[in-house]
Amino acid sequence: MQPIAQRDVVQADARRNSADLRHAGPCMAQATASQSLSLIHICSTFWVRLPSQRALAAPAAGALSAHPGTPKPEQPATVTTALYIDDNEVNLLLMEQLLASVSGWRLLTTDNPVQGLQLAEEEAPQLVLLDIHMPVMDGYAVLARLRSHPATADVPVVAVSADSAPADVRAALAAGFTDYLTKPLDLERVLQTLRRLAGHEPAPNGLAP
Repeated sequence: MQPIAQRDVVQADARRNSADLRHAGPCMAQATASQSLSLIHICSTFWVRLPSQRALAAPAAGALSAHPGTPKPEQPATVTTALYIDDNEVNLLLMEQLLASVSGWRLLTTDNPVQGLQLAEEEAPQLVLLDIHMPVMDGYAVLARLRSHPATADVPVVAVSADSAPADVRAALAAGFTDYLTKPLDLERVLQTLRRLAGHEPAPNGLAP
């Protein structure tokens, strides 16, 4: 058995060492039979400073003026808003990807004809793409509503349908559709039609822009 005075010294040293370890960082210590205090592991505390998301998103000061000869990305002079109403989500996604690949377009999409009419009234698109066969309200009914409203009466409306028979195309144009696109979509023809109707390129002979 240790003398009382020696035991008090050991305990005092243990308390002092524990206090020092607490200040140094997370540590582990244990008393053994042969030593008053044996340190198993001494840990170090490290601080790592990471940039915030805002700092990552913001350009560094002077970054824009570092290369004055670098041309700025070309911005379209005007942006054409188009509305596409189709109950097939795959067709909506295809059109979104197509117009996202070219500049100068803003596309609104919906699979609900009633919501499409509301968007046409609120957003005033310069062009409407309209599926023919939809539940609740088909393309012809939507077209009639668009033509009866003063805000959309003169907006070009393009039929988008899998009905490719000449009689179907003639019937749609006679009903008031401005143009007719057949499914599966020919993406090059879609772009040409949309650019022509939006005035982005001249119309071929015999076709009004």
